[in-house]
Amino acid sequence: MKLALTLIAALAPLAALAQEQDCRSARDAAAAQTRIDETLQAVARDPGDRQARLAAALKARADARGWSSGRQEALLKQVTSSPEFTAFENEKLPHVTALSRAVMSSSGPDARATKCQAAREVDALAREISAVNARQYRHAAAEIDRATEAAR
Repeated sequence: MKLALTLIAALAPLAALAQEQDCRSARDAAAAQTRIDETLQAVARDPGDRQARLAAALKARADARGWSSGRQEALLKQVTSSPEFTAFENEKLPHVTALSRAVMSSSGPDARATKCQAAREVDALAREISAVNARQYRHAAAEIDRATEAAR
């Protein structure tokens, strides 16, 4: 255990150096910008994709029960405007704010280094936002399951 900690301590500066060096060229900075752009697009798409899957699952259940599209839309709106759903939105806010800061910092004084650092930050923050989205839509799906089962 002590040897493992010593090795980790000895290798940590090398890892930091490797991270710094991976941002030395214009090509690296361009690749980082591409990563940032792709990640931002994925973050923007994620809730819509999840909502579409949720609506499709609701439609399948509701159609089997003979519900009108108006009743389906009302239930979806009720679930996605509930205090619990909104609490998940609020949970995402600090991550979204940090994501915005990371993107803005990517054009700092040393654009190559800041762009590569920003790409790492954007990746990490996107994973956090996606995790909250996953919990949020699992909760919404469970609410829809309960509502459709209760209406049998």
